[in-house]
Amino acid sequence: METVKKILEIKLKSDLLCASGLGSANIIDIDVSLLDNGLPYIPGKRIKGILRDAFCEEKDFGMFQGIEVSDIFGDIGGKFSTVKIGNAYIKGSDEITEYLSSPDQKFKNFLNNSTVTDYYSYLRTRTTVEDGVAKDGSLRSMRVIAKDNKFCCNIEMLKSEVDIINQVCKAVKHIGMSRNRGLGEVMFSLSDVKEKVPFDFDKKIEEDKSYKLKLLCENSEDIAVADFFGNGTDYICGSSLLGYFAGWYIKKYGDKSFNDIFLDGNLIFSNMYISNKNGNEYFPLPSYFMRDKNNGKKIYNRAAGNPSVAVKSLNGKYGAINGNIIELAEIKKTDNYHIATENGCVKDGGLYTYDAIKKGQFFNGEILGQGKYIKYIVESLKENPKIKIGKSKTSQYGNLDVKAELNSEDKQQTLKTKKFALQFISDLILFDGKGNNDVSIANLKEVLSNVFDVKTFTFYVNAGTVGGFNNKWNTQRNSYNVITKGSSVIIELNEEQNINCEYYLGEFIYEGYGKAVITSFNELKEYSLKSKVKVIDNSVAVNTYVAPIIAYGIYENIYNKITDNTLKKSNNFKDASYNSIIGNARVILKTAKDYESFYKELGNIKDEAKKAKAQNLFSINESEINNIIAEEISALNSISSEINWGKIKMQYVNSLITAVKYAQRKTEA
Repeated sequence: METVKKILEIKLKSDLLCASGLGSANIIDIDVSLLDNGLPYIPGKRIKGILRDAFCEEKDFGMFQGIEVSDIFGDIGGKFSTVKIGNAYIKGSDEITEYLSSPDQKFKNFLNNSTVTDYYSYLRTRTTVEDGVAKDGSLRSMRVIAKDNKFCCNIEMLKSEVDIINQVCKAVKHIGMSRNRGLGEVMFSLSDVKEKVPFDFDKKIEEDKSYKLKLLCENSEDIAVADFFGNGTDYICGSSLLGYFAGWYIKKYGDKSFNDIFLDGNLIFSNMYISNKNGNEYFPLPSYFMRDKNNGKKIYNRAAGNPSVAVKSLNGKYGAINGNIIELAEIKKTDNYHIATENGCVKDGGLYTYDAIKKGQFFNGEILGQGKYIKYIVESLKENPKIKIGKSKTSQYGNLDVKAELNSEDKQQTLKTKKFALQFISDLILFDGKGNNDVSIANLKEVLSNVFDVKTFTFYVNAGTVGGFNNKWNTQRNSYNVITKGSSVIIELNEEQNINCEYYLGEFIYEGYGKAVITSFNELKEYSLKSKVKVIDNSVAVNTYVAPIIAYGIYENIYNKITDNTLKKSNNFKDASYNSIIGNARVILKTAKDYESFYKELGNIKDEAKKAKAQNLFSINESEINNIIAEEISALNSISSEINWGKIKMQYVNSLITAVKYAQRKTEA
């Protein structure tokens, strides 16, 4: 079944309220879905639901005979969806995000997350009317995305479904809340994808040679992967990678040689842990490291001696060790709210959340195997360098952009030593000689003794439980007791020897279980925790998508400075005569096209004293304004933005009116 990738474009023909289910600091009752950098987006699950409803409506009118909605969009516990949809982001979001991650410092006073959000959206209010009067306590505020903005998302479907989806897109007219109150009118359309250059592995893959395929992945969407207990994980498990590539293989080659390739341990898919864009690795910290309770910057090595201060565990933390410095890695998570519907209505108890890994983070892992097996992984990545994993991967979640490097494994890295630390990078599943799940210290000793000529052991291990869920059969997988990742063993050999620096031990190693790394035993008792320092790279230039947002932020700064300046003069406007002047000015302001026409109209005030006072009040000293907003004028010039003096002068007029009203109220009080 050949698949086709398209871009789904969404044009807003009216303001849009695509609610996130959250408010904001008692100011906004209903907020839109926002990224961390302030950019609005439309969740993929929302888009898929709209397309599904449109399909059903078209089918009710006699379209798509012989095709059921579940054939395309899937159903719970049954058919999988053949349509896969990502989140829809504002046009130019990639360029904006790239700039915001490394902003030019000269614009730091004008550009922040709130500026980005306010550029694309604004606040609206509404009340409930009862007997022609607003009901007490009914005022509500909501943020809406302004009309004429465009959103784009990736959509994947079977080639045979392109015409159907195209027809469904034409049937979509509205999305979001308050559709019957003028919001959410949209136009959906499909366009072709500009294909990226696929992977170019220039190395010839030899059938019987061992290879390591290093993967560096960035999640372009949130990823929802869960452990045995349904809790979201902070890493990508090897079984998820295996599942993706196994699914690709079945679609392309059927089940021929499937077990040999994927289930007999001939390919090993490691877990993928947090990294950075340069591929620096952060692993689960050894369980013998403990943090000082009173001084979080100090880490103690229990294996080198028990600390004399109160300490706490670092289990579940990831870090990189360099000498006596430990750098912790931060995995950003998010809770996303969703509602399950049935027949167009919310199901009872239908509110649920996904504990997900936030988009825009990097993860590092590897796939090991002989050339005759690894070639299928390479072929898959050549066809599509984007993979989908985890929950709801057909809508909104699970996209990974992959970079890969293929290396031969003829020579493994070795260490010549007599005493070393063995650390489990992933959970370890062990069976005893009778096939029973056994993670006792005695069984672990036996396993390690079969690998090394051991003189003494010192164990720092923790136990846990793992399992999973089989989406195809909608059933829970078997659960197993494990020795958890981060568990460590200090081993002293009978004599010095060369040992490999990496092992896979125990069961289910093809899913990433049982990975262990070897390092020299360090007698150092105390380590320092490195503070994370954000490095600003000024190499990202202001682009055509960012420049208008910066200009918007600059003008907001201009308005704030002008308002502050006029309010400082409010003590000069306490005279009661200013009341009628402001009344006249407000009437004139409603019809004035610009400052010049406004000021000219002031000359028509009949009372000569009031006219003179009004003209004196609203005359503008341009050199004074230039001094107030000199920094902003310089910033506008640097992005080649034409300065809108008319807009600035009108803001000055409005701020003067505000200052006079403020002074009059203070006088009355």
